[in-house]
Amino acid sequence: MEFSSSGEMHDSSATSHAPPNVNLVSPNDDLEYQASAMREDQSPLEPENPLKRSSDVDVAAHSDGTQKKGRKKRSVQWDNYEVKIINGEEKAQCLYCKTLIGCATSQDRNWKLHKKILNFCIIPGHSGETIGKSVQKCLLEWGISRVMTITVDNASSNDVGIQYLKKRFESWKTLVLDGQFLHMRCCAHILSLTVKDGLKESILSVRRIRSAVRYVRSSPARLQKFLSCIKQEKLESKRLLCLDVDTRWNSTYLMLEVAVVYQRAFELLECSDGGKFKNDLDKQYGVPQIDDWVHVASFIPFLKMFYDATLRVSGSLYITSNTYLQELVGISVMIKKKMACDDMEVRLMAHAMKKKHDKYWENLDNVNLLLYVAVILDPRRKMEYTKWAINQIYDVDKAECLRVKVTQTLYKFFDLYASELPQNEHIPPQTCDNPEEMEGDDSNIDVAGLEFEKDVGLSVGVEGKSELTKYLEDDREVTPAGKNFDCLGWWKKHGERYLVLSLMARDVLAIPVSTVASESAFSTGGRVLDQFRSSLSTKMVEALICSQDWLRTSHGPLIIEESLEEMERIEAAGEEQSLNFVDDD
Repeated sequence: MEFSSSGEMHDSSATSHAPPNVNLVSPNDDLEYQASAMREDQSPLEPENPLKRSSDVDVAAHSDGTQKKGRKKRSVQWDNYEVKIINGEEKAQCLYCKTLIGCATSQDRNWKLHKKILNFCIIPGHSGETIGKSVQKCLLEWGISRVMTITVDNASSNDVGIQYLKKRFESWKTLVLDGQFLHMRCCAHILSLTVKDGLKESILSVRRIRSAVRYVRSSPARLQKFLSCIKQEKLESKRLLCLDVDTRWNSTYLMLEVAVVYQRAFELLECSDGGKFKNDLDKQYGVPQIDDWVHVASFIPFLKMFYDATLRVSGSLYITSNTYLQELVGISVMIKKKMACDDMEVRLMAHAMKKKHDKYWENLDNVNLLLYVAVILDPRRKMEYTKWAINQIYDVDKAECLRVKVTQTLYKFFDLYASELPQNEHIPPQTCDNPEEMEGDDSNIDVAGLEFEKDVGLSVGVEGKSELTKYLEDDREVTPAGKNFDCLGWWKKHGERYLVLSLMARDVLAIPVSTVASESAFSTGGRVLDQFRSSLSTKMVEALICSQDWLRTSHGPLIIEESLEEMERIEAAGEEQSLNFVDDD
């Protein structure tokens, strides 16, 4: 399970085969909690005894009768301060001199997105309840209670697991808005399923080229022969010819992208190796024909769009929830264009992709509306872009229905965050110039009116809604082409102007839309588990993976092509050492 944070927001993730992706809500209270053994129907997070002074120390008894000191509570000096939210950050203000001081600063208070692996474990089974219990166990161990979203792959067992967790959160009384938005489907997985269905229409051409690549990569002698063919054809490319994993479409794309560059070298190899190449491939699907190369070359740009989109939405070093709608629009438009192109096989591929694409996105019940709220909270997009994007994807009736749902969700979340703000943050203090006069004449005081404004009017109905309206009506941010925009930084800067919205943006924008990180946590400049470590216990593997992630000062982007080349060098060095060892004997 992975954890990431932006501001007070925390997030962790998992899939059906790897741990889920959980997005947590910023805590707005000052209670301390501890996870402990409990009844099945009991809340796992019990608040500290409010009667115990903050300077008290818990004392626990050892089995031998001696006593040990527990964790010391916070200093009594904090009783002289109250919490104030300034520019979206918590500050402490003295009750007497009104001096503001900053609380302990950590990276997550600087509005920077963080991702941490909380555990790396084997799930004993693939049933939904088993998956749910594994996630629950991790949450209890880390004292996590309020979860906004859980990102999982599209599998029926994951659906059951989400329902199990929803019931547990409900019993803990920590469910956010009745869990309507708890289930976040992995967008990268949906893209993968869409492409796989499309590739089925071109399976023969792909298999022939895969067989050709496998033949070349099957021995050093064949690879050297192929390299000589490349030189004879004067092909300038230095890219590595790699064999794909047929269940991973992205590796298939990388294989095809490089293979078409060496088409002439493959054709020369067929004519210059005494028929070995042709005879070997004829035993399977045959040698790639001209039509196969032409067909594959025609849909490679189509696959590249999916490949690039997958990399962008799978990032863990930057927020992704505000950009997926843009990717969805681009993919929808491209599929429609390919459905009308002249190439028959590309049209068939596009139709197959459209069918799978609509399976997930045409049913509005499957769409997590927070994906649209995140776009609205992007100051470059706001409501105008969201409405335009919805119109590009859906027909008139569905677009109108979805726009209404998105607007309702936006205001629902805003009301939730406004209601959880400290009372003195959004209700101006009631003052009077002559206190004695007020106390002496009760007849002119509208008690009901004051209570109404205190509980409803000023808190959300007037001041709160005007903040959201003000944000939506303000001009959108304009970013020069090619220049990066720090969305979280913008909200940090404008937190004082949009107090409620900034807290809301800090949580919603940090939601991961993918369970797969393109910056692989397992890339350490080599293999994490080599042949000497393959027998490690599961606990030791978890310790290595998690501690490596926690101790790493910075995460860099993983460039897949460079990793493939590095792996090639490692394997080549291993083969050379093996040959030298044999020669020495």
